[in-house]
Amino acid sequence: MSLLTFTPTQLQRIRGDQRQTLIRHLRTWEEHATLLRYVEFWLGNQPTLATLRQLRAETLLALGDAPAALGELDTLDKERGATSGRQHLRAEALITLGEWAEALAALDAIEQPGAATERLRAAWWEGQGAHEQAAAGYAALLQDLAANSSVVSYAARWALRQAQPQQALDWLLTRYQLMPGLPPRPVELRLEREAAEQLGLAGEVDRIERALASLLDVQQALVLQALGLETTPGSTPTFDAPQAIEEVRDAAPVPPAAYALLQEHWGYQDFRGEQAAVVGELLAGRNTLAVLPTGAGKSLCYQLPAFLLPGATVVVSPLIALMKDQLDGLPPSLRPQAVAINSTLRGDEVAEIIRQMRAGHYKLVYVAPERLRQQTFVAALREAGIARVVVDEAHCVSLWGITFRPDYLFLKRVLATLEQPPVLALTATATPETRDEIRSQLGDLRLIRASVYRQNLHFGVVEVPNSREKQAALVKLCKQTAATDAIVVYARSRKSCEELAALLNENGIQAAHYHAQIENRAAVQDQFMRGAVRVLVATVAFGMGVDKADVRMIVHYNLPQSVEAYYQEAGRAGRDGETAQCILLYTSSDKGQLSMWLSQESLSKDDLRNVYKQLRQHAQHNVVALHPDILLRDLPFLDETRLRVILGMLERVGLVLRHYDLPRTMSLTLHHAPDDELWAQFAAATYARPGQRVAFDPLETAQACDVLPDKLEAHLLDWQRVGAITYQGIATDLLLELLPAPPDTPKLIDSILRYYDDRQQARVAAMVGYGEGLNCRHRALAAHFDERLDACGAHCDQCDGSHTARRATQKTANTTPLRAAVPALHGPAVAEAILRTVRDLRYPMGRTKLVYLLVGSSQSTLNADRCATWGMLGGYSQNTVTDMIEALVQHGLLERTSDELPVLVLSAAGHSALLKPANLPDLAPAPSTSTVVTMFDTDDPLYLALAHWRRSEAEEQGMPLYIVFDNKTLHAIAQTRPKSLAMLNAIKGVGPRKLEQYGEAVLRVVAEIG
Repeated sequence: MSLLTFTPTQLQRIRGDQRQTLIRHLRTWEEHATLLRYVEFWLGNQPTLATLRQLRAETLLALGDAPAALGELDTLDKERGATSGRQHLRAEALITLGEWAEALAALDAIEQPGAATERLRAAWWEGQGAHEQAAAGYAALLQDLAANSSVVSYAARWALRQAQPQQALDWLLTRYQLMPGLPPRPVELRLEREAAEQLGLAGEVDRIERALASLLDVQQALVLQALGLETTPGSTPTFDAPQAIEEVRDAAPVPPAAYALLQEHWGYQDFRGEQAAVVGELLAGRNTLAVLPTGAGKSLCYQLPAFLLPGATVVVSPLIALMKDQLDGLPPSLRPQAVAINSTLRGDEVAEIIRQMRAGHYKLVYVAPERLRQQTFVAALREAGIARVVVDEAHCVSLWGITFRPDYLFLKRVLATLEQPPVLALTATATPETRDEIRSQLGDLRLIRASVYRQNLHFGVVEVPNSREKQAALVKLCKQTAATDAIVVYARSRKSCEELAALLNENGIQAAHYHAQIENRAAVQDQFMRGAVRVLVATVAFGMGVDKADVRMIVHYNLPQSVEAYYQEAGRAGRDGETAQCILLYTSSDKGQLSMWLSQESLSKDDLRNVYKQLRQHAQHNVVALHPDILLRDLPFLDETRLRVILGMLERVGLVLRHYDLPRTMSLTLHHAPDDELWAQFAAATYARPGQRVAFDPLETAQACDVLPDKLEAHLLDWQRVGAITYQGIATDLLLELLPAPPDTPKLIDSILRYYDDRQQARVAAMVGYGEGLNCRHRALAAHFDERLDACGAHCDQCDGSHTARRATQKTANTTPLRAAVPALHGPAVAEAILRTVRDLRYPMGRTKLVYLLVGSSQSTLNADRCATWGMLGGYSQNTVTDMIEALVQHGLLERTSDELPVLVLSAAGHSALLKPANLPDLAPAPSTSTVVTMFDTDDPLYLALAHWRRSEAEEQGMPLYIVFDNKTLHAIAQTRPKSLAMLNAIKGVGPRKLEQYGEAVLRVVAEIG
């Protein structure tokens, strides 16, 4: 597990202390690009968190993007006021830009000057070429290395820039000698290596390289241990391991014949965007993944090459409506050479299409993925000759996605049967994880992707306090557009669609509803496409396969299931290139509703166990052949969607293996005995005779021949191909092979279920982060898909200043944070809180200021917005906390610097002690009353787990523990062990607001501990 390749799902689980540990490691090893990527993800979930936003500014500055860093600092200072830390960052950014007057003014304005300020002054002198003043500044700081050890690295770097490597080495070695308890840090070792290189000391360079490699191994292992992750290869399930995809930089050129075809049949003089690159790669026969947003012209990328290639291009498409839309969009002159094979066709019609494919009549053939489960069909395709395979909507391959199609997982085997023709996978939305999933199923793919930024789309969020205001906002939005503008309103439930359509009609807005259960779906869709209906209120059943170019507004009435879904649905606006709006209506209760809705779709061990039990009951010699409806009949608690996900999970953990679907009955007519060793066994089992037609049971015959049923059908198809038999299979069943259970099956099942749940929660957090975000909407969407954008400037409500929020309760920057009235921490947790606070402070404090911070005093220079541990020891007196700090000094875990204004720092022993916090000294024993349970000193594993969860939650939100839940309530939850939101709501101290905010998370903790 590399610290540089965490997936978004893994990052979602890293919080509190773990997050700070990872951040420190990446900063220490100067992995700034990786850190910025992680910070952008965390900010997507917590867009208002000041500490992360300041870290983003610091990291941007480290990457050399001083203007972006200054922009972030300007926003923060405007919202929250300047701080000493941000003042230093501002001065450094201005020095980097060479804004000398402004930089000097910024340095003079720093409220708490110290060594960091003087170091920046030295850099200021150096930047203007005043090297003597710079040297004097660094020399003054180095007079007291014990107090300013971090300055050594800056001074050494300055000396190297001045071509004084020996001076740099002398300073570094002096630091090592004066502070033997503090081993060389990575930055110091790297500077030492650079000095040795300048001095030509090859042996020293090699020694330092080995020391750096060893130190990296040790520190990375410690970080992984702190994050609770495995360090041995293979310990993480393969479905959680990202893989890099090579991005195309040297696409094959497009031949002149392609341009001629484009002009003659499509009427365009040139390709748009990334179309030319995709066409070139496909014609060159290179396996490619093209991630192109809605409206980018994906269909042209494979339609045009199909008419230039020998043989047929097979396009795997998930919906009949989508196939119809693609066929209808072809130039009329080419339309006769394209066809779709789907469930509406009879067997003889499919056979005729295959025959004409073989004859070269059809160049473009659309097929549903279910059809490729039929071995007879795939064999016919192979014989017909396939030029290319195109997988449209390739994100459907992801088991973790909301549009998962299990038959997409079988494409790997189909491609092998077709002898690995070149593949083009296409999708409009693919996060890095989804791209990894596509690649794992479809093979090595070179990546071509276009920017998700569409300038004609204006993204906005309308925040309202309740459902009544949300309805009013919807009516207002629909009325403020032109009377002829087409609008799509997405709502979650069928009932909501009907009610909202009625509401709009009552307010004089012509509207219709659309969902999967209405009888006249085609008619409603046609009315909207023709403009007879202006506003269509629909579930997600409307959209894929529908190409209405002039939709002027997309409104999401509820939070979509994911950012991917939102982007794809919102992207259906403005496909004609004209300006369109994408609006999300948002209330604070939407998060709880989406979480609750997704929780209803969650899966448990019992779900997997029940499905597997049914499979075993239907198995014959470890083979299951049956229609999915039979499983659903015996498993009434499941629907088809959840069943297909469970089967995918069982296959992923190695309990089952799905094969080609199997005909329920088979028959053949024997012409002559084929030359095959299996024939004798087969003939004996079926009594096949020349000239006679014989029907037989596939399972029984396969058992008699000692082969798997799909292998038997493969032999039948081979015998038919050489003319020995005429074969026919009627009706098809699901065919699964039950495999021996892997030895680590329980661990794999736990891991896959946890990963599935984490993905669900990550989707909710990302969507809420977008809704509550303070940054450019286009930039936030791009970051989700691993693309960095500058702010759009005027194409979203945040950038053009049009965003307004009307919430029931509104936080402000000057809200005074609360602190505990009674102690929330006892036992070793008190010492841990103090040590962690000292360790994580950006600038060290003296004892008095540290006491103010820990007790949550109004005299503290930091508050909850700027320090996660503010008020953590609220309820203790200042004298008591002073005594606790002195006790930690006596234990050797804290130490004071020796300058005139001593500050507290963590000793080496203190750093080590934080790795095992349960062994820290007990500075505040818990009260003896049975109703109070300490955070770490308890025998109840559930209480301990709840307490750890509470601490992470409090730190994430920058508030004291008791604001989440007080000890008494937490203890009551541990005793009651609620299994539903209703049970949790009955516990005193929970209440409706906390139920909505924390209910699902608490139930997960309870379920995990049991």
